[in-house]
Amino acid sequence: MPVYEPLNLFSRGVGEPLAVIVAPRLLWLVFALILIFYLVMSWILVYHWNRHGQGKILFVRSAYFLVTTSLLIIMAVSIFLYGSSI
Repeated sequence: MPVYEPLNLFSRGVGEPLAVIVAPRLLWLVFALILIFYLVMSWILVYHWNRHGQGKILFVRSAYFLVTTSLLIIMAVSIFLYGSSI
Protein backbone atom coordinates (compact mmCIF):
# COMPACT_ATOMS: atom_id res chain seq x y z
CA MET A 1 0.00 0.00 0.00
CA PRO A 2 1.46 3.38 -0.97
CA VAL A 3 2.23 5.84 1.77
CA TYR A 4 0.84 8.77 -0.19
CA GLU A 5 -2.18 8.65 -2.49
CA PRO A 6 -2.96 11.88 -4.32
CA LEU A 7 -6.51 13.11 -4.02
CA ASN A 8 -8.22 13.30 -7.38
CA LEU A 9 -11.24 15.60 -7.19
CA PHE A 10 -12.29 14.79 -10.77
CA SER A 11 -12.71 11.05 -10.36
CA ARG A 12 -15.41 8.88 -8.86
CA GLY A 13 -13.01 6.27 -7.68
CA VAL A 14 -11.97 3.47 -9.98
CA GLY A 15 -10.41 5.67 -12.66
CA GLU A 16 -13.77 6.79 -13.97
CA PRO A 17 -13.76 10.53 -14.70
CA LEU A 18 -16.40 12.78 -13.24
CA ALA A 19 -18.55 14.30 -16.00
CA VAL A 20 -19.42 17.95 -15.49
CA ILE A 21 -22.16 19.07 -17.85
CA VAL A 22 -23.01 22.75 -18.06
CA ALA A 23 -26.21 23.84 -19.76
CA PRO A 24 -25.51 25.70 -23.02
CA ARG A 25 -28.09 28.34 -22.02
CA LEU A 26 -25.97 29.20 -19.00
CA LEU A 27 -22.88 29.49 -21.20
CA TRP A 28 -24.74 31.75 -23.65
CA LEU A 29 -25.90 33.89 -20.71
CA VAL A 30 -22.32 34.25 -19.45
CA PHE A 31 -21.22 35.06 -23.01
CA ALA A 32 -23.92 37.75 -23.27
CA LEU A 33 -22.76 39.32 -19.99
CA ILE A 34 -19.16 39.30 -21.21
CA LEU A 35 -20.28 40.83 -24.52
CA ILE A 36 -22.19 43.62 -22.75
CA PHE A 37 -19.15 44.33 -20.55
CA TYR A 38 -16.93 44.33 -23.66
CA LEU A 39 -19.19 46.78 -25.48
CA VAL A 40 -19.32 49.19 -22.54
CA MET A 41 -15.56 49.05 -22.00
CA SER A 42 -14.90 49.47 -25.73
CA TRP A 43 -17.12 52.53 -25.81
CA ILE A 44 -15.19 54.00 -22.87
CA LEU A 45 -11.85 53.21 -24.50
CA VAL A 46 -12.83 54.73 -27.85
CA TYR A 47 -13.98 57.89 -26.07
CA HIS A 48 -10.71 58.01 -24.14
CA TRP A 49 -8.62 57.42 -27.29
CA ASN A 50 -10.49 60.14 -29.20
CA ARG A 51 -10.33 62.61 -26.33
CA HIS A 52 -6.82 62.02 -24.96
CA GLY A 53 -5.05 60.18 -27.78
CA GLN A 54 -1.75 61.51 -29.06
CA GLY A 55 -1.83 60.57 -32.75
CA LYS A 56 -0.74 56.89 -32.79
CA ILE A 57 -4.14 55.55 -31.87
CA LEU A 58 -4.96 53.74 -35.10
CA PHE A 59 -2.61 50.80 -34.47
CA VAL A 60 -3.71 50.34 -30.86
CA ARG A 61 -7.39 50.59 -31.75
CA SER A 62 -7.02 48.18 -34.66
CA ALA A 63 -5.05 45.68 -32.57
CA TYR A 64 -7.54 45.92 -29.69
CA PHE A 65 -10.59 45.33 -31.84
CA LEU A 66 -8.91 42.60 -33.93
CA VAL A 67 -7.78 40.59 -30.90
CA THR A 68 -10.92 41.02 -28.80
CA THR A 69 -13.27 40.31 -31.70
CA SER A 70 -11.27 37.19 -32.55
CA LEU A 71 -11.49 35.99 -28.95
CA LEU A 72 -15.25 36.64 -28.82
CA ILE A 73 -15.76 34.72 -32.07
CA ILE A 74 -13.70 31.80 -30.78
CA MET A 75 -15.73 31.84 -27.55
CA ALA A 76 -19.06 31.85 -29.43
CA VAL A 77 -17.99 29.03 -31.76
CA SER A 78 -16.78 27.00 -28.78
CA ILE A 79 -20.09 27.43 -26.98
CA PHE A 80 -21.98 26.50 -30.16
CA LEU A 81 -19.86 23.36 -30.68
CA TYR A 82 -20.20 22.39 -27.03
CA GLY A 83 -23.98 22.84 -27.19
CA SER A 84 -24.27 20.73 -30.32
CA SER A 85 -22.09 17.96 -28.87
CA ILE A 86 -24.25 17.21 -25.82
